[in-house]
Amino acid sequence: MRVSQIRTTIRRQHRYALSLVLVLGWLVGSVCAQNCPQFATPVVTGQLTDSRWTDISGLAASRRNPGVFWFHNDGGPGASGSGDFFAVNREGRLLADFRLNGVNTLQAGGEGRVDIEDVAVGPADSNGETHLYFGDIGGNLYSMGRNELRIFRVREPQVSLTGSSTGIAVITDYETFKVSYPDGIRGDAETLMVDTNGDIYIVTKAPTSGTSRVYLKAAPHLNGSVTTLEQVATLQFGSGSLPGNRSATAGDISVDGDEALIRSYSNVFMWIKPPGMTWGDAFASVSPCTLPAAQGGGYEAVAFDYTGTHYYDTYDSQGSTGAMEPLNFYGRVGAPPPELEFFEVVARHSGKCLDVSGASTDNFASVIQWDCHGGANQQWQFVPLGDGYYRIVARHSGKVLDVYGVTTDDLAPIIQYESHGGVNQQWSLELVGDGYYRIVARHSGKALDVLGVSLENGTGIIQYTPHSGENQQWLLRVIQ
Repeated sequence: MRVSQIRTTIRRQHRYALSLVLVLGWLVGSVCAQNCPQFATPVVTGQLTDSRWTDISGLAASRRNPGVFWFHNDGGPGASGSGDFFAVNREGRLLADFRLNGVNTLQAGGEGRVDIEDVAVGPADSNGETHLYFGDIGGNLYSMGRNELRIFRVREPQVSLTGSSTGIAVITDYETFKVSYPDGIRGDAETLMVDTNGDIYIVTKAPTSGTSRVYLKAAPHLNGSVTTLEQVATLQFGSGSLPGNRSATAGDISVDGDEALIRSYSNVFMWIKPPGMTWGDAFASVSPCTLPAAQGGGYEAVAFDYTGTHYYDTYDSQGSTGAMEPLNFYGRVGAPPPELEFFEVVARHSGKCLDVSGASTDNFASVIQWDCHGGANQQWQFVPLGDGYYRIVARHSGKVLDVYGVTTDDLAPIIQYESHGGVNQQWSLELVGDGYYRIVARHSGKALDVLGVSLENGTGIIQYTPHSGENQQWLLRVIQ
């Protein structure tokens, strides 16, 4: 089984079987549909500050490079190159930039203006290669609307999270296929999504009426082909189950194909597709969930993370070269902590943070509670091991939370130690209510506990028989 498949299986098991809660701020319930998942309000993980990023209009999480995000500007001549796209990490740091050779010259070649409005990641092919799909589907540059659209497909480049841009890399090996509307000229579309079978969905933007049409371009997609789209659904934004702004501006389908997001300027909506149903039928018949959505700015980009569990969005600064567009993270309630995030782990009774004493990097260093100060010795990463267990890693040292001596006794001290895979370094998370976890050692079944229910800095962390006390209840708070 591929690693991505294992991650997806684990995610599904956690989503539907476990009652874990990830709290990254005040929790917001979704409405308008049964069994809607809950997500936390947005946490800004980074800022997109490059002066070229003036009209961000598409966002996608890389599947080849976990932790990397692809995005591009709103297309059109002068928009930093309508064939340019960028790779950043969750902090917004530029890792690499690319250019689809010749895309920005199509207009000069008589093929009409290029208005790329969205990007999506498609499923792996028979060689295990995933692809990026860029939708030249916008109509802002067409005063009379347009009928023929273009989609550019390119293999996902490999990018290192520790790398940095060395200049624009020009890509000549990509495919182009064209699609047209079945019912004449349309004004604009800004949402392109790719399903797990390669089918492409395009959702039109209708800022006046709010009546968006959903079109399907079924797989396969042949380089140089011209295909007529099929209308499969109509969505009415601005009223009913899709309240708020009337413009559909971005969308994404999850890596396992069972959820879809569509964003407007004011809202994020999710559809959950029943097994055996197509997305066309789902959009036509399934009541959507309303999810948390950041406000302000021209939000025209939304994407699931690479596991399909949580989601991100960012906005179009509408030409301002001095803008600092936020990359917003929305954590799913009931899902395991995202493995690429770091957290403060906060004791409920004291409000103090789990801390490696003195910021030591040594084996056997004591783990204590201390006032939260943002230091790397108070930042922890939850690395999934399978079966609902995690290795809990200190950011400053790379060492892990460990029960001293592998003892099963009450009052055994908690230390940091180099990772060795032992069961005394494996922890499960049990929901106790209001977004707090009990953190339980695998080898002993005992819980992470602040000794004596103390409120003092420097108090040692121990394992102890689980009970209902707040000194065994911990909040996971993402590092901003």
